[in-house]
Amino acid sequence: MLKIVGASGQLSLGKKYASKYFEVTEPEDGTIVMTPMRVIPESEAWLHTPEMCERLAQATQWMKEHPPVTIRGIDKVLDQALKTTAEKESRSINQLVIEVLKERFGLTKVAHHTRRYHDLDDFFGRWSAKEYEHIQGGVDEQRKVDSDLWS
Repeated sequence: MLKIVGASGQLSLGKKYASKYFEVTEPEDGTIVMTPMRVIPESEAWLHTPEMCERLAQATQWMKEHPPVTIRGIDKVLDQALKTTAEKESRSINQLVIEVLKERFGLTKVAHHTRRYHDLDDFFGRWSAKEYEHIQGGVDEQRKVDSDLWS
C-alpha cells in the first residue's frame, strides 16, 4: 500500500486502524516501522504479571471442572419460603438450599434422637429499645459498688 504524508504530517491508514495504538520506530536504515500495540492502564498492570496469569489460569481450570448449578422454575411461593426460612435461621439462601439437598440425598447426619422443643420460644428474641433500657438499668444498678461495704 502506497501512502502519502499530508501537509500537516499526518498519515491516514484507513478506518480499519481508527483508534488503534501503534508503536512507531525508526531503525537506522531510515524505514518507519509501525507495530500494533495494546495499552494497559497502570492500575490494571498487576493483572498481567506472570503470577497473576498463573492464578487466573488455575481459576479458569477450576471453573471448567466445577460449573455452576442453576435452578430454574422457582415460583414466587417457593422463593418467599426460601427467603423467609433463610432469614429466620440467619443463613443465606445458598446455605439453606445446600443443607436441604444434603439432607434429601442422605449426605448429612440427621439427629434422630434429638427432640426440638418450642415451648420457650416466646422468651427469646430481640428486645425493643425500651425493654433494653429497662433491663440494662437494672444491671447497671446491680453493678454499683457500695463503698461503705468495701472500705
